[in-house]
Amino acid sequence: MPPTLQHALETDLVAIQEAVVNGVTTKTAKSKDTHWQIWNDFCLHTDIDPILKVYSNVAPFQQIFAPQYRRGFISASGNAVGVDTVSNALCPVGQTFLRMGAGP
Repeated sequence: MPPTLQHALETDLVAIQEAVVNGVTTKTAKSKDTHWQIWNDFCLHTDIDPILKVYSNVAPFQQIFAPQYRRGFISASGNAVGVDTVSNALCPVGQTFLRMGAGP
């Protein structure tokens, strides 16, 4: 990649990251932290690496997490939750993987 293009991409990436940080409310950030902690606890309890770097296919772990969260086994409240809540929990987990350099 030419140095000028690399510099332009790096500049855009920094700007995007700053916009994301500035656009996240404290409540949203706390919610994402809670979801990551639930994911981390789930992985530790099931003896799975929370980062999933050693696995070529991470989907099965997320597929196991989702119904357990939905039924309330691992939700913060201990109660069953809606599908949107599960989606809202998995999204920050996936975003964390992407920020750490994992592929989609």
